[in-house]
Amino acid sequence: SVNAPAGQASFIIGSSTATYLMLDSLGQLGIGTSSPSALFSVAGSGYLTGGLGVGIATTTNGVLQTSGNAFIGSNLFVSGSATSTNLYINNKLGIGTTTPFALLSVNAPANTHSFVIGSSTNTYFIVDKNGNVGVGGTTTPSTTFGLVGSQYLTGGLGIGVLNTIAGTLQTS
Repeated sequence: SVNAPAGQASFIIGSSTATYLMLDSLGQLGIGTSSPSALFSVAGSGYLTGGLGVGIATTTNGVLQTSGNAFIGSNLFVSGSATSTNLYINNKLGIGTTTPFALLSVNAPANTHSFVIGSSTNTYFIVDKNGNVGVGGTTTPSTTFGLVGSQYLTGGLGIGVLNTIAGTLQTS
């Protein structure tokens, strides 16, 4: 037991210019810092050969597990091999919203398209910033639903009326 006066370190490994490990008078442990800001503070990179549990114990190597929320400050990257990369979400996913109402809810900021399959130069499907849907190569659907290219329908087509007769066009 080491009792240090208030404001002084109880235990230090390091030198006058570099602190490697420090236990302050409040019981806060610092690695790579002379001023730990929480019960356990690390300054610099770390490497774990096992798993890391936050609020929960984990014994699975390479797993970061939390019993609550995980907030990522910028980007989240998921990588692996072509056969082993999976992102599993057990509930609703909100993009641009903290209150998703469906399995996938997208609330795009102003002047941003909501959803795109493809790229800016080769678009297969798009929901634009106005809610218009484009299929077949358009990046700027000008109506509620826009198709580009030839179309093939196996059922009937109704304009203003429901049509269930295959191979026919009905209008209201």
